[in-house]
Amino acid sequence: MFATIDQWGAFVAPLVAFVLLLGAQRYLGRWPDLWRFRRAVLPVLDRLADGNYDAELEAVDEHTSIDVSAAADALPEKTGVPLQAREFVGTIKAPPSVVREELRQMERVYPNTLASIQFDVVDEGRVWEVGSYAYRPEGFLGMWQYHVRLTPAAGGRKTRLWAHYERSAWRAPVRHYNADGWDAEEGVREVASWFASDDRFEASERIVELISGR
Repeated sequence: MFATIDQWGAFVAPLVAFVLLLGAQRYLGRWPDLWRFRRAVLPVLDRLADGNYDAELEAVDEHTSIDVSAAADALPEKTGVPLQAREFVGTIKAPPSVVREELRQMERVYPNTLASIQFDVVDEGRVWEVGSYAYRPEGFLGMWQYHVRLTPAAGGRKTRLWAHYERSAWRAPVRHYNADGWDAEEGVREVASWFASDDRFEASERIVELISGR
């Protein structure tokens, strides 16, 4: 019996993305960071998945043979989700552009291109992430990763860090999507250790609790 697209999709998509990124890496000299593209496109896909554009899609369906509404219904539920308080590492007194470049200079830290896009909720409004990176101790195709996200704060003058530990979508896409092995505590501990001696870093209450053993 032949495998269906649904069965193979979770494996083929990362493979195709990897080939494209590998070509870009060789051309640019380092792994490309697509955070601007992700920031522009993924929130729109999230609204499509939530049904915010159903009326507009129905109008399009009437003028095309393509079932656009069905395509929107097939979008992953995790395209855009809120960040969790237990993932909050702390705040760095530096703009996201500076923190992004510092992370990119770290060994075995890669742009996390396959990740969903997430947001912090501030004053009942969404503050979307402006950077997503993965530290994989075993290299790009390592099984496990520390995933860190950046959100702007103080009008873009500061950066909030969020993190968790998980399987890599490149190596185990289905188990990654199902959050098998996902661990916020391990992630925030690791990322906090990167900036522990940095005078710009203000640890979150969660980090203080973990260090004190409460």
